[in-house]
Amino acid sequence: RVMKMVEENQLEKNYQVATQIKRNYHIEDEHVIAADTLSYMDISTPKVGCGVKFNVSGYDYKEIYKNMILLDILSDIFFDESSDFYHRLIESEIINNSFVYDPYFEPTYGHIAFTVDTLKVEEFKEEIKKEILKIKTAEISETIKK
Repeated sequence: RVMKMVEENQLEKNYQVATQIKRNYHIEDEHVIAADTLSYMDISTPKVGCGVKFNVSGYDYKEIYKNMILLDILSDIFFDESSDFYHRLIESEIINNSFVYDPYFEPTYGHIAFTVDTLKVEEFKEEIKKEILKIKTAEISETIKK
């Protein structure tokens, strides 16, 4: 009986046909608001985070998904626990087992973030910069052959 009452009520109403929603995405530019920030905390080992921002403007969804997969694969190759970079920084005690990298790519924004607990803050930031520059100019086929 309740269902019949609801159906009759709905039949009396006149709804507009729904229109397609047009989504407007704000495309993030390459500008970095703060290149470096510092917060003082009462902790024994400093927590460090740094990252690289990617320009994603002009990509269609197929390109975005392709780049997401590529970024995941490349970040694993270059920064995973089996990489030369990881072993070199572990051996020099710049990083420890708290090291994490997090690639992120979406229609409006892309980045890879690196975090670690370390006493060698400046060395860590410098090593990340050097590795990113090395990757930027590397031939992928050369790296995978190693």
